[in-house]
Amino acid sequence: MVRRFEELKTGDTFAWQITTEEYPDFKNRYLIITYYYNKYSENDQCKIFRVKITKTDKIPQNIEEISKLESIKLAYNIYDLATQEYSEAKAVKPDKYGYIYQYTVEVLCKRKTIPKQMIYIGNFKINAIENEFYFAKGPRNQYQASWKYFEENILQSYVLYNQKQFIGYTKEGNKEIYARQLDFENFRKHLKKLGDAIDGPNGNEVLKKLGIDIENEVPLADALTYVGPDKDEGIKKNLSAFIK
Repeated sequence: MVRRFEELKTGDTFAWQITTEEYPDFKNRYLIITYYYNKYSENDQCKIFRVKITKTDKIPQNIEEISKLESIKLAYNIYDLATQEYSEAKAVKPDKYGYIYQYTVEVLCKRKTIPKQMIYIGNFKINAIENEFYFAKGPRNQYQASWKYFEENILQSYVLYNQKQFIGYTKEGNKEIYARQLDFENFRKHLKKLGDAIDGPNGNEVLKKLGIDIENEVPLADALTYVGPDKDEGIKKNLSAFIK
């Protein structure tokens, strides 16, 4: 039985019973989690999984039962924008809303042992998901989650995309999502272009045009002076504003 992340092999499959109160409609059903190795997208502390969901509180026992389960769409991309950036997207057919979907999740695994909630079922051959948008050569835009909030993270995506509660499935919402994503992509490209220029041979000149003079920059420690009554208490008070 696989109990450590270092022992994982592609196809190792686990059942995770849903207990979260945040999504009571799914309580006692199972998330079926299958490990999928991708050398471009993981390291010693990061693993890639696909996730399905059961309709009942019964754990599937074989590949036939697992294959019948619904695969969870974990993230979306707008087809028209994705094809401009990723060659893989051109082979995927968008749905009627113009979206293509990712079915893999990247999970940070700092501990060596697999969470106790994961019940090992066995190792099964992974069947390709029809019309999947998958990054074969890297973790670009990979959907991420944590074990601590795994149920909530995954079920949120399930409700949004599988159950179509995402605002992008409405006429006005679709337009809004497209415009927002287009602005983000243009901003991202602008930042990349700026970053390349700063890293180039004329980087200092570029920074000066932005109002940053590296050669005459004052060290941060010399530029700041604390004026509060008690330094430790002042730090605690400022940090508390960011902690719920």
